[in-house]
Amino acid sequence: MVLSPYLLAISLLASAVQSSGFAQSVQASDLANTPPDLSNIFITDCKISGEYGLYSYFLFPRQPVFNAHTRAIEQTEQLLRKIHKLKQRYTSTISRKQHAFYIPVSFEPQSWVTQPTEDDYNAAARWVVRNFDHQCAKELLATFPRINNTGPYILSSTRKLRQKSPWRMPVLTQDFSSTKPDESKFWISAFFKKTWQPQSWGNVALLGLRDNMQTVLFNRYHQKGQNNAAAHENQNTAPLPLKPVQIEPENTYPVNKHAQIEVNPYLDKITIQLKRNKQANNK
Repeated sequence: MVLSPYLLAISLLASAVQSSGFAQSVQASDLANTPPDLSNIFITDCKISGEYGLYSYFLFPRQPVFNAHTRAIEQTEQLLRKIHKLKQRYTSTISRKQHAFYIPVSFEPQSWVTQPTEDDYNAAARWVVRNFDHQCAKELLATFPRINNTGPYILSSTRKLRQKSPWRMPVLTQDFSSTKPDESKFWISAFFKKTWQPQSWGNVALLGLRDNMQTVLFNRYHQKGQNNAAAHENQNTAPLPLKPVQIEPENTYPVNKHAQIEVNPYLDKITIQLKRNKQANNK
């Protein structure tokens, strides 16, 4: 039986406050005590309504099992917690400058998932992983053949992903399949720090985001390398070998002319690949 897919749509700067006057009257202490309001985030058939500046999707190409399943729950919980914090920082702005975030699920979740308390986050994450809509994810990922790990992935674009249609726009792809939960927590936080604040989005801004995330990863990697070296120096031993950051050449990634940017957030490797559509280049 095929369930009607719902899209768990999480707009990072969404409509909890309707006017700037009301927004100014809300105190930070009041917001801190307000549970995350995700009651209006469901869209059926993988279709997204509204127009935003940046669209991101949290996707599992297939059902995670064993260690990947445990890791997926932890990463999903980290994501939900981060979104809650971001919603507390809401500022009124036009939707064209907002970042909208989406998670496909098979059916509408109950209130303890859409409005989790502190004790509900882990259970809510388990619900999302268990009821994730893999058919919807499969359709959205149909034009990205290289996205075939367990996931989760975060795909970001200035245009909505379309089902079963050629893709012509740049997409920032982040692969968390082999990322440890403590590192994915850092990476998710860094990603939202760069994207939650209202701003003018476009392909140039998306490429700038790619460069910013590369810098974040390099600095993180470099700092951990220094810490490892200092620790071993104190023990009068040689530092652990650290692999250099690797950037694969653009020409090694043919993706049937699809425009795509890929970032793998590993501490021992970063892959940043861009393949532009020839037709777009000729414009």
